[in-house]
Amino acid sequence: MCYDSIRAARFVENQPKEVNIDYRNGRRFAKFSAREVLRGRVSKEDIEGKIVMFGFLGPGDIDKFFTSLNSDPGHPDMYGVEILANIVAQVLEGN
Repeated sequence: MCYDSIRAARFVENQPKEVNIDYRNGRRFAKFSAREVLRGRVSKEDIEGKIVMFGFLGPGDIDKFFTSLNSDPGHPDMYGVEILANIVAQVLEGN
């Protein structure tokens, strides 16, 4: 709501109570490690005007979940913060 309240309100207004997450295989999100941030390798331009999310991205399967994109049903394929990023993108795209 803070980033784009009009799109967020429109999304909530036009959707049922439950909405499937629209995972798009082509969506790519910039990822920076804590080391990159702490060493000053992330510039103002990298994050200015963007939604910044913090989360665990491995190694390991902690906070990793199964999605419809998974090609290996034996192992979870997406970290929680990536799922949240897909939800935010879906709201902003109006899908």
